[in-house]
Amino acid sequence: SDDRITADVLDTDTGGIAEVDVTPMRDALRLALDRIRDRPARGAVSAADGHFIFHLSSERGCKAAGSLRLPRISPEGIVATDAAVVFARCWPIDHPISEMGERNETPCGEYLMLWTEARQEFGGRINMLVVVLLCARTGDAPERKLVVPALAGDEPRGNVIADFGGVFGGGFAAITYAPASGVVAACSKPWRGLPPPVVVVWDWTSSACLRALFLDPQAARATTLGQT
Repeated sequence: SDDRITADVLDTDTGGIAEVDVTPMRDALRLALDRIRDRPARGAVSAADGHFIFHLSSERGCKAAGSLRLPRISPEGIVATDAAVVFARCWPIDHPISEMGERNETPCGEYLMLWTEARQEFGGRINMLVVVLLCARTGDAPERKLVVPALAGDEPRGNVIADFGGVFGGGFAAITYAPASGVVAACSKPWRGLPPPVVVVWDWTSSACLRALFLDPQAARATTLGQT
């Protein structure tokens, strides 16, 4: 029909390219929202380890998301199987994933990381990351609050919050999750003069801040932090 949605998909294992029908994912999300009598307000599409992930914010402030497992494609561009809907679900307005109003997302293996910055203390500077890991295979969406350490030892440039939320720079330039080691790592945006960034590493399971790496040549020492 005229309302079909298709996508050109590259199979990175075989090099094959084919047009894949992703309409079932759209229809499954519509049905999930219809069940709670809601409508989509805005949405985005990402990719994670052989899946398309669609996630939507609704008019009432809920979050809906679904995963479509992509088919194998031969080198000649022949689709071996149809794309299959893995899940399509909604979360209530008070769930952490529904509070991800900013469009911050990072594919991390089979997960799509959604995250936002919190500015609750220290003069309005960033002092916390709120992170949700949406699993493309299961639809699980656990959340963690990852605190940025205020100080780290006696470093000359030891105020980590100042580096992440300072006057001449601030914010997170990049963030990722490593499933094999179970850690989240983030680096700050550049400051005036472009010194190397500050990198902070957290343990996902406990939310503990493990390391703050001050990569400035004037303070190029890793400081181990205690659990917060």
